[in-house]
Amino acid sequence: MYPPGKVFKAVWKTGRVVRKGFKFAKYGRKHLHAIANGLEAGLKADLDGAIIKITKNGDEIGSIKNGGLVPNKYGSSGTPMGDPNGGYQLYKNGDNYHYKRTPDVSGYSQSDLTKLTEHPNAHVLERHGHDVSDEALIKRANTGIAPDGSVLATPPPYSSRFASPHDVKRALQITQPGSTAFNNAPNINDTKVVIHNGNQPYGLGVPRNTSNFMTSNKVRAVYKLYNGSWQLTTMFPDF
Repeated sequence: MYPPGKVFKAVWKTGRVVRKGFKFAKYGRKHLHAIANGLEAGLKADLDGAIIKITKNGDEIGSIKNGGLVPNKYGSSGTPMGDPNGGYQLYKNGDNYHYKRTPDVSGYSQSDLTKLTEHPNAHVLERHGHDVSDEALIKRANTGIAPDGSVLATPPPYSSRFASPHDVKRALQITQPGSTAFNNAPNINDTKVVIHNGNQPYGLGVPRNTSNFMTSNKVRAVYKLYNGSWQLTTMFPDF
């Protein structure tokens, strides 16, 4: 085991929870496995106010803020370190470390996952899945960096996530090919933007350049004609 950062020293040297340990447990308890994976890989974790920063040689790999793991380095190459946690898998590539978005798919059938992921550019769960953290949405709303690390020069009007797998499946059913909403959407260059306004919430969203959360009763789905069939590329709570 590599030497931990100062947050852990008092806890691990004495085997007891003391003042810094209490703070660490308070701010990082949801991501103990993610932090442990980093420590075993040679990273450090230090408490900076209410934020736990995960670093390598002073370079910040990610942080835990308000209970959410938010990467600073994104990628998918190299060797996975430990198990996915907090919606991300830590990777090591040489002396470099980064996180890959690994959505929670436990609430979906194989048929659901096929519909959600079959298009090569599909990113419904990566950017809008129910396990996207509040902090990841706020980061995207203010920087344009999505939960999976993709970047827009200007943040989207809203950064949103579904509330649960049930809401994802509900949105999928009401927008999928053959549905009324799908059939009513115009076909423009082999692309259909399907919109449904409901009377029940689909999820939450953060307006651009804010940290304020709003509830959405609207869903937007984009389907593209690919290999002879309509396939989903994105779907999210809209406003």
